[in-house]
Amino acid sequence: MYNVFSMIMKKGIKVFREFIHLNEAVEKGFLHPNNSLRERAHRHEVRRQEILVELASLKRQKEMPLTKLSKKHIAAFCSALKERLCVREGVFETAG
Repeated sequence: MYNVFSMIMKKGIKVFREFIHLNEAVEKGFLHPNNSLRERAHRHEVRRQEILVELASLKRQKEMPLTKLSKKHIAAFCSALKERLCVREGVFETAG
């Protein structure tokens, strides 16, 4: 999961840098604001939003198992484990 997260972050950084370079070119007068430039800026913004959604999805997937685990689940697991490990006298069973 870390590799995917890292890859998406690199994409996000690249898109952000391209957007900054585009703005700098306009500010320095190399590009004139027109419909083509607005479309490019819009594509960069859309891509940035897509990357943020991907990162949020990865974060949600990573955190989901812990949020789904409740006290009831833990108690049931402990109870089942206790039954498997203990005999009537309270001594651990030996593997046979």
